[in-house]
Amino acid sequence: MIKAYDGKSAFEILQQTIPDLIVLDLQLPDIDGFEILKKIKSDERTKAVKVVIMTALVMKEDEERIAASGCDAYIPKPINTREFVKIINAILR
Repeated sequence: MIKAYDGKSAFEILQQTIPDLIVLDLQLPDIDGFEILKKIKSDERTKAVKVVIMTALVMKEDEERIAASGCDAYIPKPINTREFVKIINAILR
């Protein structure tokens, strides 16, 4: 597992390695999570990477934006750990 705590370090990591899965929080200190997802999905090297959005944003407008974002799954906070494991396993199969 590789961790990045902001968008800048996430992109630095993606220059070195391409993961099978990214768990992406939408609320990051430097770059909006939607912008990060857009960059991931528009880059030929990373567009096939599975992305799970995890966020405390649960307003209807946020859920609609998440659904339209191109992510592979959405997990609301607080996290149900059993559901989290099920979703991650299903995506990685």
